[in-house]
Amino acid sequence: MACTMKHTKPFLAGKACTTPRCPVPSRAFSRRTPAVMAAANKPIVVNSSPSEELLASEGVKDWITWSCGQGLPADFSLQFPWHWTADEKAYVLEGEFYVIPNEGEPGAGQPVCVKAGDFAYFPGGMKGTFDVKKPVRKHLIGGGLSGDGSW
Repeated sequence: MACTMKHTKPFLAGKACTTPRCPVPSRAFSRRTPAVMAAANKPIVVNSSPSEELLASEGVKDWITWSCGQGLPADFSLQFPWHWTADEKAYVLEGEFYVIPNEGEPGAGQPVCVKAGDFAYFPGGMKGTFDVKKPVRKHLIGGGLSGDGSW
């Protein structure tokens, strides 16, 4: 069943989402719901060898694709704060990055490596640093807001 909610983010403003698994979680942009706050106590989970069955059952190919760092020199370094306002599932197509949870989060200060071929879960409510080591391209559903409040 396709999503029928009206999105307010610029890329979907005023249009009904037609993807089977909507990539934009409702209300995730404006506030921390009780479910999101409860999820903040969950750790990041990385599956380094997801099965084709898992990827198909999750509908990964229908998710949006997000890229970061393309076109930058090979020796670049890119770090920025990130806030997951909703649970995010991601399948990394290319690249490598680390997520370093902030103080007070599960695994605080301990970098979690996520690289091409990994299926990862990031809990809603978590805040941390996104540290890109190699340009990233990933399919994702859910997610959050960057440190400056933009999508």
